[in-house]
Amino acid sequence: MFGKAKCKLCHKEVRFAIRHLKNEHQQEFNKLTKLDMPKIMKKYFIE
Repeated sequence: MFGKAKCKLCHKEVRFAIRHLKNEHQQEFNKLTKLDMPKIMKKYFIE
């Protein structure tokens, strides 16, 4: 049902995109004030 997405920044396969950005890429996470989930997935992850 839920697949894993591949991070474009570190090439890890992750299941929880926002949690991964918050824990692993704090600087990028801080830039996400106005983006919604589809834009975040398109910008940072390969589905």
